[in-house]
Amino acid sequence: MEKSINYQLDMFDIPGHGYKVQIKINEPNQNGKILSMRAWTPGNYVIRDFSRNMEAILAYSEDVALTTKKINNHSWILDYFYK
Repeated sequence: MEKSINYQLDMFDIPGHGYKVQIKINEPNQNGKILSMRAWTPGNYVIRDFSRNMEAILAYSEDVALTTKKINNHSWILDYFYK
């Protein structure tokens, strides 16, 4: 199977601008994976903190919870070896 990343976006709270983003990583790197959000908007030239609006990050591998660790204002690392 080809390596890929698939995204699914669901709006669960339209008035409150609540979204659920599901990311499926096919054949992830077993040493961990860094996930990042943009820190700025092109043409704006101002650093934004989009991640401040995130309520939770949950990660699973075949129904086993993985740890996520925030490594800066807009990036997290997933640990595949945590049990």
